[in-house]
Amino acid sequence: MKKIIKSALDVIAYAFFFFAPWTIAGTQGALVIGIALATLMLMLYPSTAIKTARLLLFIVLYYVAYFIANMFSGNFYSSMSSLLNEWLPLTVIFWGVLDWDEKKIKRGIDIFVSVAAIFSVCAIVQHFWGWNFLRGKPLEPIEHFYIALGPYNEHLTFGGAYFLISFFILGYLLSKAEKNVLRKKLYWAFFVISSMAVVFSYSRSIWIAMVFSAIVAASFAGRRAVMWTVGIIAAAFGSFLAFFPSVLWRVSTLFNPSFGSNVNRIVLWKTALNMIKHSPIVGLGSGAFVRRFDEFFAGGYCPIRGHPHSDILNILVEAGIIGLIAYTGIFVVFFRASYRAVKDGSGVWKGYAMGAIVATAGIILAGLFECNFVNDEIEEILFFILSVGVVASWKVESQSRKIGEV
Repeated sequence: MKKIIKSALDVIAYAFFFFAPWTIAGTQGALVIGIALATLMLMLYPSTAIKTARLLLFIVLYYVAYFIANMFSGNFYSSMSSLLNEWLPLTVIFWGVLDWDEKKIKRGIDIFVSVAAIFSVCAIVQHFWGWNFLRGKPLEPIEHFYIALGPYNEHLTFGGAYFLISFFILGYLLSKAEKNVLRKKLYWAFFVISSMAVVFSYSRSIWIAMVFSAIVAASFAGRRAVMWTVGIIAAAFGSFLAFFPSVLWRVSTLFNPSFGSNVNRIVLWKTALNMIKHSPIVGLGSGAFVRRFDEFFAGGYCPIRGHPHSDILNILVEAGIIGLIAYTGIFVVFFRASYRAVKDGSGVWKGYAMGAIVATAGIILAGLFECNFVNDEIEEILFFILSVGVVASWKVESQSRKIGEV
């Protein structure tokens, strides 16, 4: 029975790698089954190791913080209904129970990269063609080009999800863990293509994340590598600015306080701060930003009101300082474990840990200006990457224990 469950978990993992770059329905279907199988494994075989246990602890505390917030929200059932939609952090159970080995994860990442490469090419074509042939609708024009959506329905979602995949691979490549020459060449080609697709998503917060993550990746190699990276980034963006005036215009909007979405963000941030002042410790409960928006509205131009366009503000609104502490704990555990794997490990696990650090560092920075933590398409990939970093540390520690026993 144990072998059957393990084999089923492997199949589900491969299904995730196939579906995650393009369909939320397929991905979430696979993850639900994965969690169910992992839970069954733990029930039948309680001694099964959960390699992501440290991460899971803070995720549980994160949910506890939200439960407390919901109790004081004044609308407990509505708040709990909103919280039930936020189940993706629990996928670390699936990734923690999965029986990882180098051969399986390499095969899975190859599938991941291959599928993402296809849709990256589609996004680049969209940018020039102006038609989303994947969904059968026109794209939003920007100067002489168009905002690419890839396989998704929203450019911010596409930019965030594909940034994670692309820079996870970048970190892995820079770790020099991959010895297969053909795979390295194909991965580098994927990184270039996917990075272009992300640029053509015109997601400004992700552009900032790209620069930051590239510098984080270079920092593993020393100060000189950082200087070279800054120069390469400047040259790359200079080329984009020269050939794509739409990129230049979009960059200029970062510093334009009267630009529509900037005005909207400022109003959303002010509204969020009004909510935080009202209940700073425990927050207003899940879904409170939308549910109580009119009550705390700061006034002004604000056509989009779904969230405060900031992960930090969103958590403070919903779960207060208690929730923010738990949220921070998730990433502290991740970065400590992943850095340990990079420092003490070698080979594939060191490479994946480094890739996880590079990608996660950028998405956290982008989260200051966008709500990525509760975006399903991004969150699915993010919690896989967080799990990889923690599992890599677990693998390195296990190898060290075996050597010590010998």
